[in-house]
Amino acid sequence: MPGWAVWLTSTQGQILFPTIISLLIIVIIALVRWLMSSNAWQYHPKGAGGFLADEVLRYALFFLPFVVIGIGIRVYFYLLHPEQKGTPLMWSCFALMLVARVVVRRLPIAKAVARHIDAAREKARQVRDAGRA
Repeated sequence: MPGWAVWLTSTQGQILFPTIISLLIIVIIALVRWLMSSNAWQYHPKGAGGFLADEVLRYALFFLPFVVIGIGIRVYFYLLHPEQKGTPLMWSCFALMLVARVVVRRLPIAKAVARHIDAAREKARQVRDAGRA
């Protein structure tokens, strides 16, 4: 069996691999949205780099509770206490993920990032529509 396959079947691999995949998904989504919004870069307060940073932060804040609590669930229930899998405690941890996601989206930094991105996109839309008229 190749070395990477051995690592994937190990406890460490079972904990880290889903986390790595989640982080890659966040980066890919942010990059695609950043590239699709290239006409709005110039209207962002910090330019294209600031727009990209805000996109990554926006999606990181969206997925971060899932990633962090997911790691905790995998470590606690699969590594430390496998006898507690399927108990109400485990399911309450999944509910905690959803609650944490709602709370994180209400943080002032999350609102500010969304405001910057949405304002830049709206300004680009107004300029595009004014050019058509």
